[in-house]
Amino acid sequence: MPVIMLDFEVKTKTEAMLLEEGAKDEKWPLVCDGRIKPSDADPIGPAVYKGTALEKGGPITRALFLFSDTNDAVVCVVDNADEMDLTLTIAAFLDSYGASTSAMKAKRPMVDFGSGSGSPE
Repeated sequence: MPVIMLDFEVKTKTEAMLLEEGAKDEKWPLVCDGRIKPSDADPIGPAVYKGTALEKGGPITRALFLFSDTNDAVVCVVDNADEMDLTLTIAAFLDSYGASTSAMKAKRPMVDFGSGSGSPE
């Protein structure tokens, strides 16, 4: 079970790609890319980038959680988290997915539209 509550937001594929490119530009390491890449469709599934330390030798407190789906994506950016809690949350997020497209889609993170975030535009 994740230690940090992840507040996912629905994003277009383009918005998710821009967030991912931003993480790459900042040299955030890719922890895991569990997306299934079918030959006839876009990748589906989870990926996580773990931020870099704000200070040399400091704790890593940021991460980007992505879940790519057929038509869109859900993302969560975590900032200022406890380093150990973040590590445990990343592991729990990645451990919760199967190895098939249907299993990935069935476990897509839920978005709470009542909290004011994640509303589709």
